[in-house]
Amino acid sequence: MKSFITAIIVFIVMVAGIITHVVYANSVTDRLLEAVSRESITTASGAEQAEQYWTKHKLMIHLGINTSYTDRINSEFATLRSAIENRDSEKAAESAALIKLYISELERVNKLSLENIL
Repeated sequence: MKSFITAIIVFIVMVAGIITHVVYANSVTDRLLEAVSRESITTASGAEQAEQYWTKHKLMIHLGINTSYTDRINSEFATLRSAIENRDSEKAAESAALIKLYISELERVNKLSLENIL
């Protein structure tokens, strides 16, 4: 009986952790999508603010998903920074659109579903 109770407690803790991570990840991706959707993302200060927010939260997001998702966002932020420094507005707009796409994909992956839990 002790084993059963222990197993139930472990299961409840795991489910609570998954739900907490999903809620956290959704709030981060929502705020990041909002920041990336603004026109200011193609300016140095706008890109820096969005990247700082991403850098602050990416480790916690990374704990629940595959590294390829976070690596693509990191890489695209570097490309965006480079495009802004080189004053290449087309490349900056393209990078901003890709970041938005990758964050949307990250949000989809972090949805609470049985498929994502398993």
